Amino acid sequence: MKRILALLGCVTLVSLLCCAALLHVAAGQTGVSTEVPANHTLYGTVTNGSVVIDGKTYTGTFSLQVPHGASVTLHFHPDDGHTIGTITMDGNDISGQLNDGAYTIEHMVADAHLIAEFVAAPSPSTTPSPSAAPTTPAGPPPITGDQLLAMMGVIALTSAAAIIVLVVYRRRTRTHDI
Repeated sequence: MKRILALLGCVTLVSLLCCAALLHVAAGQTGVSTEVPANHTLYGTVTNGSVVIDGKTYTGTFSLQVPHGASVTLHFHPDDGHTIGTITMDGNDISGQLNDGAYTIEHMVADAHLIAEFVAAPSPSTTPSPSAAPTTPAGPPPITGDQLLAMMGVIALTSAAAIIVLVVYRRRTRTHDI
């Protein structure tokens, strides 16, 4: 009997906490934000060359603000005597995805990190031609916490169902005790 009452008390407490959390979420008083920033930062490091973005040339280490959802085309230019070596975006090699020395981020939805390393060019007779490949977006959209309300609702409903089951069980056992 004491165990059932203790369990019922715990379930009731969890239900009350879930309801309070749901009220805070409904009132907009949650610490989880679904706001998407207006701008994202493209951080870049370029060695032995430059990258041109919207007509501006960047060398060395740089950062650039890009509006959320905007497309950005990066044009890579090696210094004299150099060729494109390895180009990574957020740690993924995109060197093979260049189209005429350019790469397009279709929808900027998060901060991104670019590293462009140009290497000494081989002799002119062995210079490979750049390969054309379709461009890809920088990555999946960020998780913003939109699932919080649904999760809290499931917890509240589960707690309510547990209370109902315990009450029905208790009533049935009480009837059999008589």
